[in-house]
Amino acid sequence: MKKLMIIFIGLLFLGVSIAYTEEQTTTNTAAQQIETKVTENIKYFTGKIESVTLGDLTAGTKTEIIVMDQKNQKMTFVVTDITKFVDSMGKAALIEIFKKGETVKIKYIVTPESVNLAHQVKLVK
Repeated sequence: MKKLMIIFIGLLFLGVSIAYTEEQTTTNTAAQQIETKVTENIKYFTGKIESVTLGDLTAGTKTEIIVMDQKNQKMTFVVTDITKFVDSMGKAALIEIFKKGETVKIKYIVTPESVNLAHQVKLVK
């Protein structure tokens, strides 16, 4: 009886281990697919800042940066809490240093809702 119980516990442990490994593999694969999809859709836009509008959570407004390139194409980018700001030296910066007229390079993705979501805003000298 003891041997049967030990074999049963061993098989149970083995089954749980295999199921956990399969779940982790599935989760990692899904995360890799999402990351690949995002990476494939990354775009860049370089131009001069037209305006920086800070959002207000209580009013339900979003932080946005409007940039115009040399061909006078104007684009609006939504800034989120994951958007990174970088100065011309490549160091982390605050949004407050970005002013109208300065040249920036924006790394962004376009969401399914056609929103330009800024991933990184870098000051260009």
